[in-house]
Amino acid sequence: MKKHLLIGTTPPPNHGQAIAFQKSIDAIKENKLNYKVIESTFKNKNGKISFSLFLKYFINVFISYIKYKPDIIYFLCSRTLFGSLRDVFVLFIYYFSDVVIVNHIHGATLPEFIESLPLPVKYFYKKLYNRINKHIVLNAEMKQQLTGFIDVKKIYVVNNFY
Repeated sequence: MKKHLLIGTTPPPNHGQAIAFQKSIDAIKENKLNYKVIESTFKNKNGKISFSLFLKYFINVFISYIKYKPDIIYFLCSRTLFGSLRDVFVLFIYYFSDVVIVNHIHGATLPEFIESLPLPVKYFYKKLYNRINKHIVLNAEMKQQLTGFIDVKKIYVVNNFY
């Protein structure tokens, strides 16, 4: 049975991305698939950035690479510099592996975010994001907005995220 590694943020707070991620976890549980979840929030219950959560995330990703050895990684990408450190770390760790990486994009501003980065960082990010096997978007308009940045053959429209 294939091993799934799910990386994202679950509620609370209740927002679209967290709710969609929780629904994905529920579906995998319901289908009795082999999975592990890594919570990707760095904020504690008070909404403050927590260094211990930051450190815990990176340790969990590294341990999953060494011990869990997933076949499929499903993650919700960030469009902020601080948040994207999570994504870049995952993509870097698994860059040379044969794991299938699925990126669920909420919002079509990923290309603008990457283009806003300093040149050496932008090159590094583009290289890592090109490693992703599949990008999930919510509608055809988002697919069009990502064309040119991401190979159109790797973009899949999944209405209602699920």
